[in-house]
Amino acid sequence: MEDLIDCWTTEYQRWKIKQQQVQKFHLPFCAFKFLFLSCELSKLREITSRVDAINRDGRRYESNKTIIGSDKKSFKNIWNWAFRMGGLGKTILAQLVFNDEDVDGYFDFRIWVFVGNEFDMKRIFSEILVSLEQTIDYTPLSLAQLQTRILELLTQKRFLLVLDDLWNHKDEELEPLVKVLNHGAYGSKVLVTSRLKEVSNILDSASPNSLQCLGGQESWWLFKELAFKKDSKIDRELENCGKEIVGMCQGLPLAIKQMAGLLLEDTQILPALRLSYNHLPSPDHKQCFSLCSMFPKSYLYEKDELVKLWMAEGFIQPPKHGMGERTEDIGSRYLKELSDRFFFECSAEDNTKYRMHDLIHDLAQSVSSPFFCQVKDMKDFDEKSRHVSLLQEQLEKPTIEIVNKSKKLRTLLLPVQHLQLRAFGKGQGEIIHSLMHMCVLDMSSSTVVTLPDSIGRLKLLRYLDLSTTETRKLPDSVCNLFNLETLKLLRCPWIFNLPKNLKNLVNLRHLELDEIFWFKTLMLPRSMGCLTGLHTLHKFPGQAATVELKIINCPKLHELPRNYRPEKLEASGCNLMRDLYAHKLNPLFVNCSISISRDHVFGLRFLVISNISNLICLLDWGLPQLRALSVRDCNALEYLSNQNKSFQGFTSLTTFSIHNCPKLVTLPVEGLPTSLKYLSIGSCARLKSFGLADVLQKLDSLHDLYIEDCPALQSLPEGGLPTSLLHLSIQRCPSLIERCGKERGDWPKIEHIPDLEMRMPSTKTATSSSSSSSSAAWYHLCLRRFV
Repeated sequence: MEDLIDCWTTEYQRWKIKQQQVQKFHLPFCAFKFLFLSCELSKLREITSRVDAINRDGRRYESNKTIIGSDKKSFKNIWNWAFRMGGLGKTILAQLVFNDEDVDGYFDFRIWVFVGNEFDMKRIFSEILVSLEQTIDYTPLSLAQLQTRILELLTQKRFLLVLDDLWNHKDEELEPLVKVLNHGAYGSKVLVTSRLKEVSNILDSASPNSLQCLGGQESWWLFKELAFKKDSKIDRELENCGKEIVGMCQGLPLAIKQMAGLLLEDTQILPALRLSYNHLPSPDHKQCFSLCSMFPKSYLYEKDELVKLWMAEGFIQPPKHGMGERTEDIGSRYLKELSDRFFFECSAEDNTKYRMHDLIHDLAQSVSSPFFCQVKDMKDFDEKSRHVSLLQEQLEKPTIEIVNKSKKLRTLLLPVQHLQLRAFGKGQGEIIHSLMHMCVLDMSSSTVVTLPDSIGRLKLLRYLDLSTTETRKLPDSVCNLFNLETLKLLRCPWIFNLPKNLKNLVNLRHLELDEIFWFKTLMLPRSMGCLTGLHTLHKFPGQAATVELKIINCPKLHELPRNYRPEKLEASGCNLMRDLYAHKLNPLFVNCSISISRDHVFGLRFLVISNISNLICLLDWGLPQLRALSVRDCNALEYLSNQNKSFQGFTSLTTFSIHNCPKLVTLPVEGLPTSLKYLSIGSCARLKSFGLADVLQKLDSLHDLYIEDCPALQSLPEGGLPTSLLHLSIQRCPSLIERCGKERGDWPKIEHIPDLEMRMPSTKTATSSSSSSSSAAWYHLCLRRFV
């Protein structure tokens, strides 16, 4: 049914694209019903009493100091926490503190309540009262009556309350309990044990105690205490075997206890950890965790790669209506929530990489079988498997056998890289021809040279990894992979070009290429701009000497790499781009609303601003090295400077062009930079004034002045034009041209200019297109001259 829904969704999306109404259509993923294999071993021998002998006197002493020795005049630190994954001994440590003689003598009352994952305030109140009064049955009482009775007993009494195994982390649900406890005497304490890190954030409390795994010596001591008789001699061979077993437990007391119990009698595996799994926030979290069972133990998981796989499998529900968080951000949140519950441990070397405790990995394999399967030997394979990882060095035979037995396979991973590239042989063709429901296909580190055209038939494929292969060329049929989200082409030395119809991959989010591709490729497909969902262009040469970059119509692009240094940049139709880091740009073309920090563009030399519909006033950038500025097609622009007289900050400006800004009324009141040599004004229908009387006269470096299609201009400034002016062109400005005629009012202001060019409109309906053409020619002339 799941495959049928995915196929139907794909065809529906293709039909929508043909109707030029591209929409993403996501159907809820049907969660797998995990089969849990019953353990064949008998119940663990009762050895809880012996576990109490764990050598934790140091920890108990520190805990006692926290419970007894803290500030007795404040309730701020009434709450104390111990949290970590199941099986680390939180409850045992709390028991040691609870039963300590010093603790017993310090408090008027000691109360122990096991909370568990079913939070019931009435039951908690009842158990508190039973601890206080022993014999009374409180079942008939209401919550309010229970609360009143507890207040009567605990008010101004110093008490210790242990809340063991608390799962609830909602302030509002704990509030009735907090109100009661705040009536106790100074020095009262609440000790909470939990598997959830966020539980410690719900109330003001002392620093939480995150229990750590046992060290090597502690682990071996505990194993010996549980597995062997006291004072018994252990021969060297048995000791070496025991230490190897202890090493596999990685310091987890519960694992050590279970393994030691195996030497005494059979045991039941992982019951405590399975409770944590059952309490995960959603079925999606459980499936994301289960997928991790396909990787070998001690595997180093990369956060971004893991999230891409979860997305490809459909384990992450995208935001409704395409709004809010990105799917990648939701996946990162899932990983954090799993890590907070200690299903993962963040690598000490790199906070983007995670490891999984071996016992947690055993749990993942237990809950995910048979749908998720590691294949080290074909005996491991189950025909019910939908997701398979091949850990063998030889691929051809197991691949063919798997294909023949499981036609509905959705995932094939090769998570382990070998010294030599592995050969699929005939298995490659079998995968592509037979497995029509594949969502994730990993062919990395193999001898794949060519992909058959039939790859395009895998309509459900969302993740394709061809990294570290000898692939020479991607067939055009790859562009038929409508659902493809991730395409990995890392370390593919013979791929120099991408298919020309790459624009058909409308769902592509991550395109991963490395430095060798960017070094050898001459041009990306012209249709790259149509990939509106593209989030990652891997290893884009941020520090390479790129001459010119144009980014056109990429509406979901948020920003460029912060270290990217092209000499010329043009961005248009990138409506979500808000920040631009452009320290060393020479020309910058801005054709959308971008936030550009003054510090980021301090050394900018050439700036083009166009098609910004909401721009009313130029920004106060103060660019002292800017040499050329072009402003065009900004329909809302009214002012060229603000109250800070920002236009005076362009102290090196030599070329200024402003065209097609119909609401502009006047030039800057503070005047123009005296460094100007070339000034062009065109298609500003409401422009009536040049500003101050001497605004142009002060420009003693001005050589060329162009004025086009400004019908509201009546005259030149009273102060006249500078003597440095060599060329004046006035086109399609009827009133101004008439006033500049011989023996007219402005003729004395221009008669000294060597090269005069004045032209009236050829027709009464002169359009701005001719102006645009003229300004464009002027603009490209300046671009060649100064950039």
